[in-house]
Amino acid sequence: MKKLIVILCIFSASVMYGQDVFIETGLNLTEYNYKDPQGNNNDNISPGAGYYLRAGLGNIIDNNFLYYGLSIQKYNATGGNNTDSYQWDVTHLGAYGDYMLALDGRNESIFFTGGLELSMMINGNQKIGGQSFNLSEYDEFKVYGLTQSLDLVIEPMSC
Repeated sequence: MKKLIVILCIFSASVMYGQDVFIETGLNLTEYNYKDPQGNNNDNISPGAGYYLRAGLGNIIDNNFLYYGLSIQKYNATGGNNTDSYQWDVTHLGAYGDYMLALDGRNESIFFTGGLELSMMINGNQKIGGQSFNLSEYDEFKVYGLTQSLDLVIEPMSC
């Protein structure tokens, strides 16, 4: 009987706490609002497609979820005019945390999500005309960025 009670206690403790391991990937569409030194916009810069990769852990806390981990973000843009071409290619490494609050109780199909991500550029190249620049060498690109997010997530009900 004692063994049964110990097994039930261990089982119930494992049910009360759970953890996820996940990898998430997707596509970034980047748009830059570029102005020259005179304040004129350059409408010849087109958004570029890049990727993102997030990997991390998730904990279940009172029917809500806390996700945290590392991310790699790739941002790109291209452009130019009749005489010059322009290409921007940067990669950021970040750490993030997201909290998902279940809005529908135990059904867990509607969530309000808030998150923060702190990132920095780890690689960057810019090409203007025939010249290439390693952006990692310039102090104005050695900064940290803070991104916040607020989302409403609706997941389909499972049978």
